[in-house]
Amino acid sequence: MKLTEEALKFLDGLPTKFRAKAYRSVGLLREFGPFLREPHSKVIIGWSGLLELRVAFGSDICRLFYLWHRGRYYVVTQVIEKRPRN
Repeated sequence: MKLTEEALKFLDGLPTKFRAKAYRSVGLLREFGPFLREPHSKVIIGWSGLLELRVAFGSDICRLFYLWHRGRYYVVTQVIEKRPRN
């Protein structure tokens, strides 16, 4: 599996416990590949081949967007963090 430099930088900037959970989710994706589904992974409707790895820690949420590449591995392309509304 490959993560972009931007994705690695983002993940490494997360608080320790949130980062550990995010990397655990990446590990699940490595282990289960295309068979990983909700609540960990979800297909993005309307975007062929694009999926999101869903990570939640308390009220903090991040999404790692990824795709299957040449039948061999997943490539994490982008990461976003969702903040709860006050």
